[in-house]
Amino acid sequence: MLRDVRIAISVTSEVDKILEKIAEERGVQKSKLVETIVLQWLYERGYVKIYHFNFRDNVISLWDTVLGRIVDLEYKPDKRMLFCNYCKAYVCGHILTAKNHPDIKPKIIKWDIIIDEY
Repeated sequence: MLRDVRIAISVTSEVDKILEKIAEERGVQKSKLVETIVLQWLYERGYVKIYHFNFRDNVISLWDTVLGRIVDLEYKPDKRMLFCNYCKAYVCGHILTAKNHPDIKPKIIKWDIIIDEY
């Protein structure tokens, strides 16, 4: 089991206000928001790979090697988008990586999923 490690960072008050606003919109703590931002950065640079996944109903479950846990990407038919239940977002490293995975991509095409990339 992976152990959480705390780190301290300093940001300007303007950045802090933006993080607070986004965290509130997502319904997560600011520390969780910062964690998901770092995870996306890691995914975009190839530090995290998807090694295992499962499909069930409208959910794609991924094994996140950095978090040491399963992350569920839920298909929201009304929006035609995936929603990451861990990051509480429609765009994150988990979703962007899943869309490019050769075994997951056909499911995304079949569901006609729209994936925004900021």
